[in-house]
Amino acid sequence: MEKYSEIISYNDIIRFPVLTIIGKRQGPEITITSGIHGCEYSPIKTLYKLYKKINLDKVRGKINLIPIFDLQGFEKHTMFKCPIDKKNINRVFPGNKDGSFSEELVYNIFKDYIKHVDYYIDLHSADLIEDMIPFIEVHESGKKEIDKKSFLLAEHYGIKDITIKKIKGKVNDKGQSYSASSEAGVPAILANAGKIREKKGEDIHFESLCNILKYTGNFIGKAKQVKEITYYNPPVHIKSKAKGIFVSYVETGNYINKDEIVGEVLEYDGDVKYSVKAPTDGKILLKNVSLAVKKGSLLLEILNKR
Repeated sequence: MEKYSEIISYNDIIRFPVLTIIGKRQGPEITITSGIHGCEYSPIKTLYKLYKKINLDKVRGKINLIPIFDLQGFEKHTMFKCPIDKKNINRVFPGNKDGSFSEELVYNIFKDYIKHVDYYIDLHSADLIEDMIPFIEVHESGKKEIDKKSFLLAEHYGIKDITIKKIKGKVNDKGQSYSASSEAGVPAILANAGKIREKKGEDIHFESLCNILKYTGNFIGKAKQVKEITYYNPPVHIKSKAKGIFVSYVETGNYINKDEIVGEVLEYDGDVKYSVKAPTDGKILLKNVSLAVKKGSLLLEILNKR
């Protein structure tokens, strides 16, 4: 049994840290990533904490932790997109060996750390200008055995709200980490929790990982299945119709009604440019907490029960 850390380099700019834990007992191999978006700090801190605190005597198999997937974005404090090619890394899976920086980065990590393992978990949190409630994303591939295992992963993570997505649809998961993994035959989930300067998200991720690693068989112990789970359709997105100042009238976790005024976009002189109305009933999953918005900026996401 052992654990070791290293910086993996494929060329001068494709570099990322890997923390490896190998137990003395036989068991599955799992890969857990965070930092696909460089400013989502809660899960990054969680993976370093897990590596530091892990009890090797209780480990089975192999655990691969990649805490900062996009090291370039992390170092440059870049939200949402990689600063090298301006692409959202979580939209280019499984990557392309002859593609742009993000596509090549994903191709190599997917090939060497995801495609062959038994389970894959990708951790996220609210970005710098977002507020968000914890939720799980799971992919419905149509492959019964893989989907069953992915759903069981979701139900053992420790978060009660689970959205189900497919590759097709208005809000889909095409090109995302967990969907590409599932399509490749590796059960996977994407777990969201935490926001900037909040320790609660780190605690949720840490406790959830300790539980789910018992479920996968990587930790010795009995896992707890989450009770009172609610499954949701892909979230409904509300995007800004114009540039201006966004003032929200709702908080994440609030339940709202269709046509309810949930905010306003103001002119810079303070006049109301337009009122933001909810296109559907549901629960507020995410909101933009930045005052400054552009036309097309995501303002809110709303969840509807499946």
